[in-house]
Amino acid sequence: MQANDVNLTTFLERQDHHFIIPIYQRNYDWGISQCEQLLEDIFLLGKTNDNDSHFLGSIVFVHAGAYVTDPPRKLVIIDGQQRLTTITLLWIVLYRIAKELGNEKLENEIHKIYLVNEFLDGDEKLKLRSTSNNDDALRYLIKGGDPQKYEKESQLINNFNHFKNL
Repeated sequence: MQANDVNLTTFLERQDHHFIIPIYQRNYDWGISQCEQLLEDIFLLGKTNDNDSHFLGSIVFVHAGAYVTDPPRKLVIIDGQQRLTTITLLWIVLYRIAKELGNEKLENEIHKIYLVNEFLDGDEKLKLRSTSNNDDALRYLIKGGDPQKYEKESQLINNFNHFKNL
């Protein structure tokens, strides 16, 4: 096993990758307190004046189909899916705010860099591929649908609503 330090935004910017949450992983179940702690860590990092990195936790993955070279390359998330999913939710909230404010440049930047693989088709576009109910909820949130539809099925919606209200 090899461990590397990688900047989180650099990791998420990969255009030809899918971040796959395998079905054997526990469901996304972070509550408001865990989300607030992560957001507080991000705010603290933003307030620092130095260029030192800040450890937000690890994301452990394996390359699925190591010999497959055609995109999208699949990174199966072994550890860190709660953090990765929550950070994706934050990007969705920022994306929707940019859209509501009419900031097309920021809207496109967030959408094309952090949420989708721009050059793939249909459902293949979504970067984070979660378990079925969470995958549907993520897709719905990115498309701008009413989150009420998945509220009882996915903790994603509760956390999305919380971040949106902040």
